Amino acid sequence: MAETYTLYKLIVLYMLDKVDFPLTTSQISEFILDKGYTTYFRLQETLSELTDSELLKIETTHNLSLIHISEPTRRTPISYAVFCLKKKKNISEPTRRTPTSIT
Repeated sequence: MAETYTLYKLIVLYMLDKVDFPLTTSQISEFILDKGYTTYFRLQETLSELTDSELLKIETTHNLSLIHISEPTRRTPISYAVFCLKKKKNISEPTRRTPTSIT
């Protein structure tokens, strides 16, 4: 389940990295929920975890919550995070060995 949340976090970070402006919670929710990636509650938990870990920053203006990537996170390439996720997945999957004949 933790890997699934990691994937949701990467999706959100990737979205925010590709735009030059903050997105509202409803814009992020609409995209992710319309695609059927996850449920509303899992998305809210994901956004909360990203905010708590200071990867995202939320600013409230005119009754809107604008979400953007925090500056230290923006300087870290998202591709590195994807690499780490793939590496972790490869490590957790057992490798299959083909039997060798002994002569």
